[in-house]
Amino acid sequence: MPAAAPSRTCAFDSSVARLGPAAAHSNGFAPMLMESALEHIAQARRQLHSGEGSERRELLHGAVQLLETLRNSLDLHRGDAYAVNLDDLCDYLSRQLAAASLHDRVATLDEVSHLLREIRCAWPMYV
Repeated sequence: MPAAAPSRTCAFDSSVARLGPAAAHSNGFAPMLMESALEHIAQARRQLHSGEGSERRELLHGAVQLLETLRNSLDLHRGDAYAVNLDDLCDYLSRQLAAASLHDRVATLDEVSHLLREIRCAWPMYV
């Protein structure tokens, strides 16, 4: 079987890693982080649903790392309740992704995707 071509999201993940977490917020990368995490989750969901899954755990781990980068971009020290709530929500999403990875839970992936889309839609109100 031929090797799969590198995905666009993997290239983006590498760029974010080089720029660091502060770039996620200051340069407007947060929506792209969320979009990339959503793509990771969607790919993992497709693998889970089709019975494939060699990369599923890697994809979900990548989504968790993207959420961690988003969390690191939040300014929790200025006392912004929105940032604190978003930090808590990202922590919850990360724990749910870890559970979904361990127990192959499609419903949990759907829940995380839904919540992440809601965060992405509300993001312009935060910045």
